[in-house]
Amino acid sequence: VAATPVILMALWKLGKIPALLNFSTGTATMITCLELAGLKVIISSRAFVERAKLQIEPFKDAGIQILFLEDVRARIQVLSEMAPEYRAALDRWNGINARHKRHVDNVPVPEINEEILIYQTLLGVWPLEETDRDQLSSRLQKALLKSAREAKNHSSWLDPNEPYEQALFAFADAILKSDRILADFIPFQREVAYYGALNSLAQLVMKLGAPGVPDIYQGNELWNFSLVDPDNRRAIDFETRRRLLGEMMSNSTTTTGFARNLLESWTDGRIKLYVTWSGLQLRRQNATLFLAGEYIPVYARGPQSEHVIAFARRFEDSWALFATAPFFRYLSQSESLPVGGMWNETHLELPGFALREVRAISPGTG
Repeated sequence: VAATPVILMALWKLGKIPALLNFSTGTATMITCLELAGLKVIISSRAFVERAKLQIEPFKDAGIQILFLEDVRARIQVLSEMAPEYRAALDRWNGINARHKRHVDNVPVPEINEEILIYQTLLGVWPLEETDRDQLSSRLQKALLKSAREAKNHSSWLDPNEPYEQALFAFADAILKSDRILADFIPFQREVAYYGALNSLAQLVMKLGAPGVPDIYQGNELWNFSLVDPDNRRAIDFETRRRLLGEMMSNSTTTTGFARNLLESWTDGRIKLYVTWSGLQLRRQNATLFLAGEYIPVYARGPQSEHVIAFARRFEDSWALFATAPFFRYLSQSESLPVGGMWNETHLELPGFALREVRAISPGTG
């Protein structure tokens, strides 16, 4: 889908971040930004099976022209899994922050759509480490400037309304400096961040196994909570990425202890780097399977079947299975991994060439 200025302007006017998540500007014969909400249907469709025959196409979910990068989108998707809690939070935040609104030309700044946009943006971009908050105000202001001028409701690139924009920035800064709002916002955001990370890893597993060439946007090897440009053009710390990858390559990565350590320290991003590295290694070691192999949708049966996305890749006698679980918060609401007995009655119906059914499904493995 090619994003036109008119369509993007309409989405910004409505403050529709979820709609914007799936937009990539430009034209290309590739599937962009496949979100978990629709992936279960898409990967089983005839059209996707046919597309799978075009093995050299990029399978892309991020890029310089995509409005929010994958880890931000994965966080915002969690809000659909906690709609009642999110609605209640919006009501609280709106009430607490009402006193920070200014009026410009008899218009409250921000209006409700813009206010919700600010909260969703903060939920998506909020740093995992407190030390990374220093630049948050500047980054948020640049994103809000772009959204306000693209929407053309009260300002535009050709006719900037600086009083309105300054009032918008002041409201956002007031949120960041308010102990009262942050005491409510941060615990909510931490839950969103945890399940967003799981959603991001699940999407990564699917991308690494799907037909085509997985396009890993630079910087996304670790968690990357970048917003629309120019935020997604910031310098990337490649030295840290090289060091972490080197440590993984020189140590044993097949032990239970290593996996437990990655999960317990998920905020440092090594778990995403590991999934990316191991998935690309698998593709390199089985190049023919992934470049020429057949793509076969796999279906789940049982109580948790709606929470399974799976497919197989096959070339002659070689095959690989990829399975994960979207919507982790539906499965586990205690910030714990949904593993173990809850999957006992759920199984995958593997194709005839497989030796047996897999009856215990571990989310995020392939």
